[in-house]
Amino acid sequence: MVAHKDRLLLLVDLSWSRLSPTQSATYKGDPIELKFSSEAFTLMGAVGYRLVNDPSVVIDAYAGAKYWYMDNSASVEPAVVTPSSIGRTEKWVDGVVGGQILYNLTDQVYVNALGFIGAGGSKFYGDIYGGVGYRINQKWELFAGYRALRVERENDWFLYEVTQYGPLVGFATRF
Repeated sequence: MVAHKDRLLLLVDLSWSRLSPTQSATYKGDPIELKFSSEAFTLMGAVGYRLVNDPSVVIDAYAGAKYWYMDNSASVEPAVVTPSSIGRTEKWVDGVVGGQILYNLTDQVYVNALGFIGAGGSKFYGDIYGGVGYRINQKWELFAGYRALRVERENDWFLYEVTQYGPLVGFATRF
């Protein structure tokens, strides 16, 4: 979400995911279940300034912070090892800077690129997006593109080195 007043901008980005696969196996001929759970929550807030506000091109610059919450656990049922479950929760904050370039091909169609980099609690954080959008009317628009995210965090026995990438489709509304 981006709010703006003249050239001043406020960006808020919220993300939550949960993975919880279960795998059946055998141990000494007996059935067991291996369970894993990973929950991730991020909240980024950034203030920005519209450097260029032309009818054909918009360029924004941002600075802010990103909060990370990770909760991971693994267990074996029935307990065949001690301990039968382990888990770790991590929380950290990264300072971030970034920007956006939006180029209007027509009144309805645009291409844009958005990216952020940062560090602090993590050794490195990077997030980039490039895509195309279509304005249905003044309130609604559709977009599609490609996004890649990389984060590297190491703290005591906690290691989180993740790269996520792939196509992205969505819609946006103005109010």
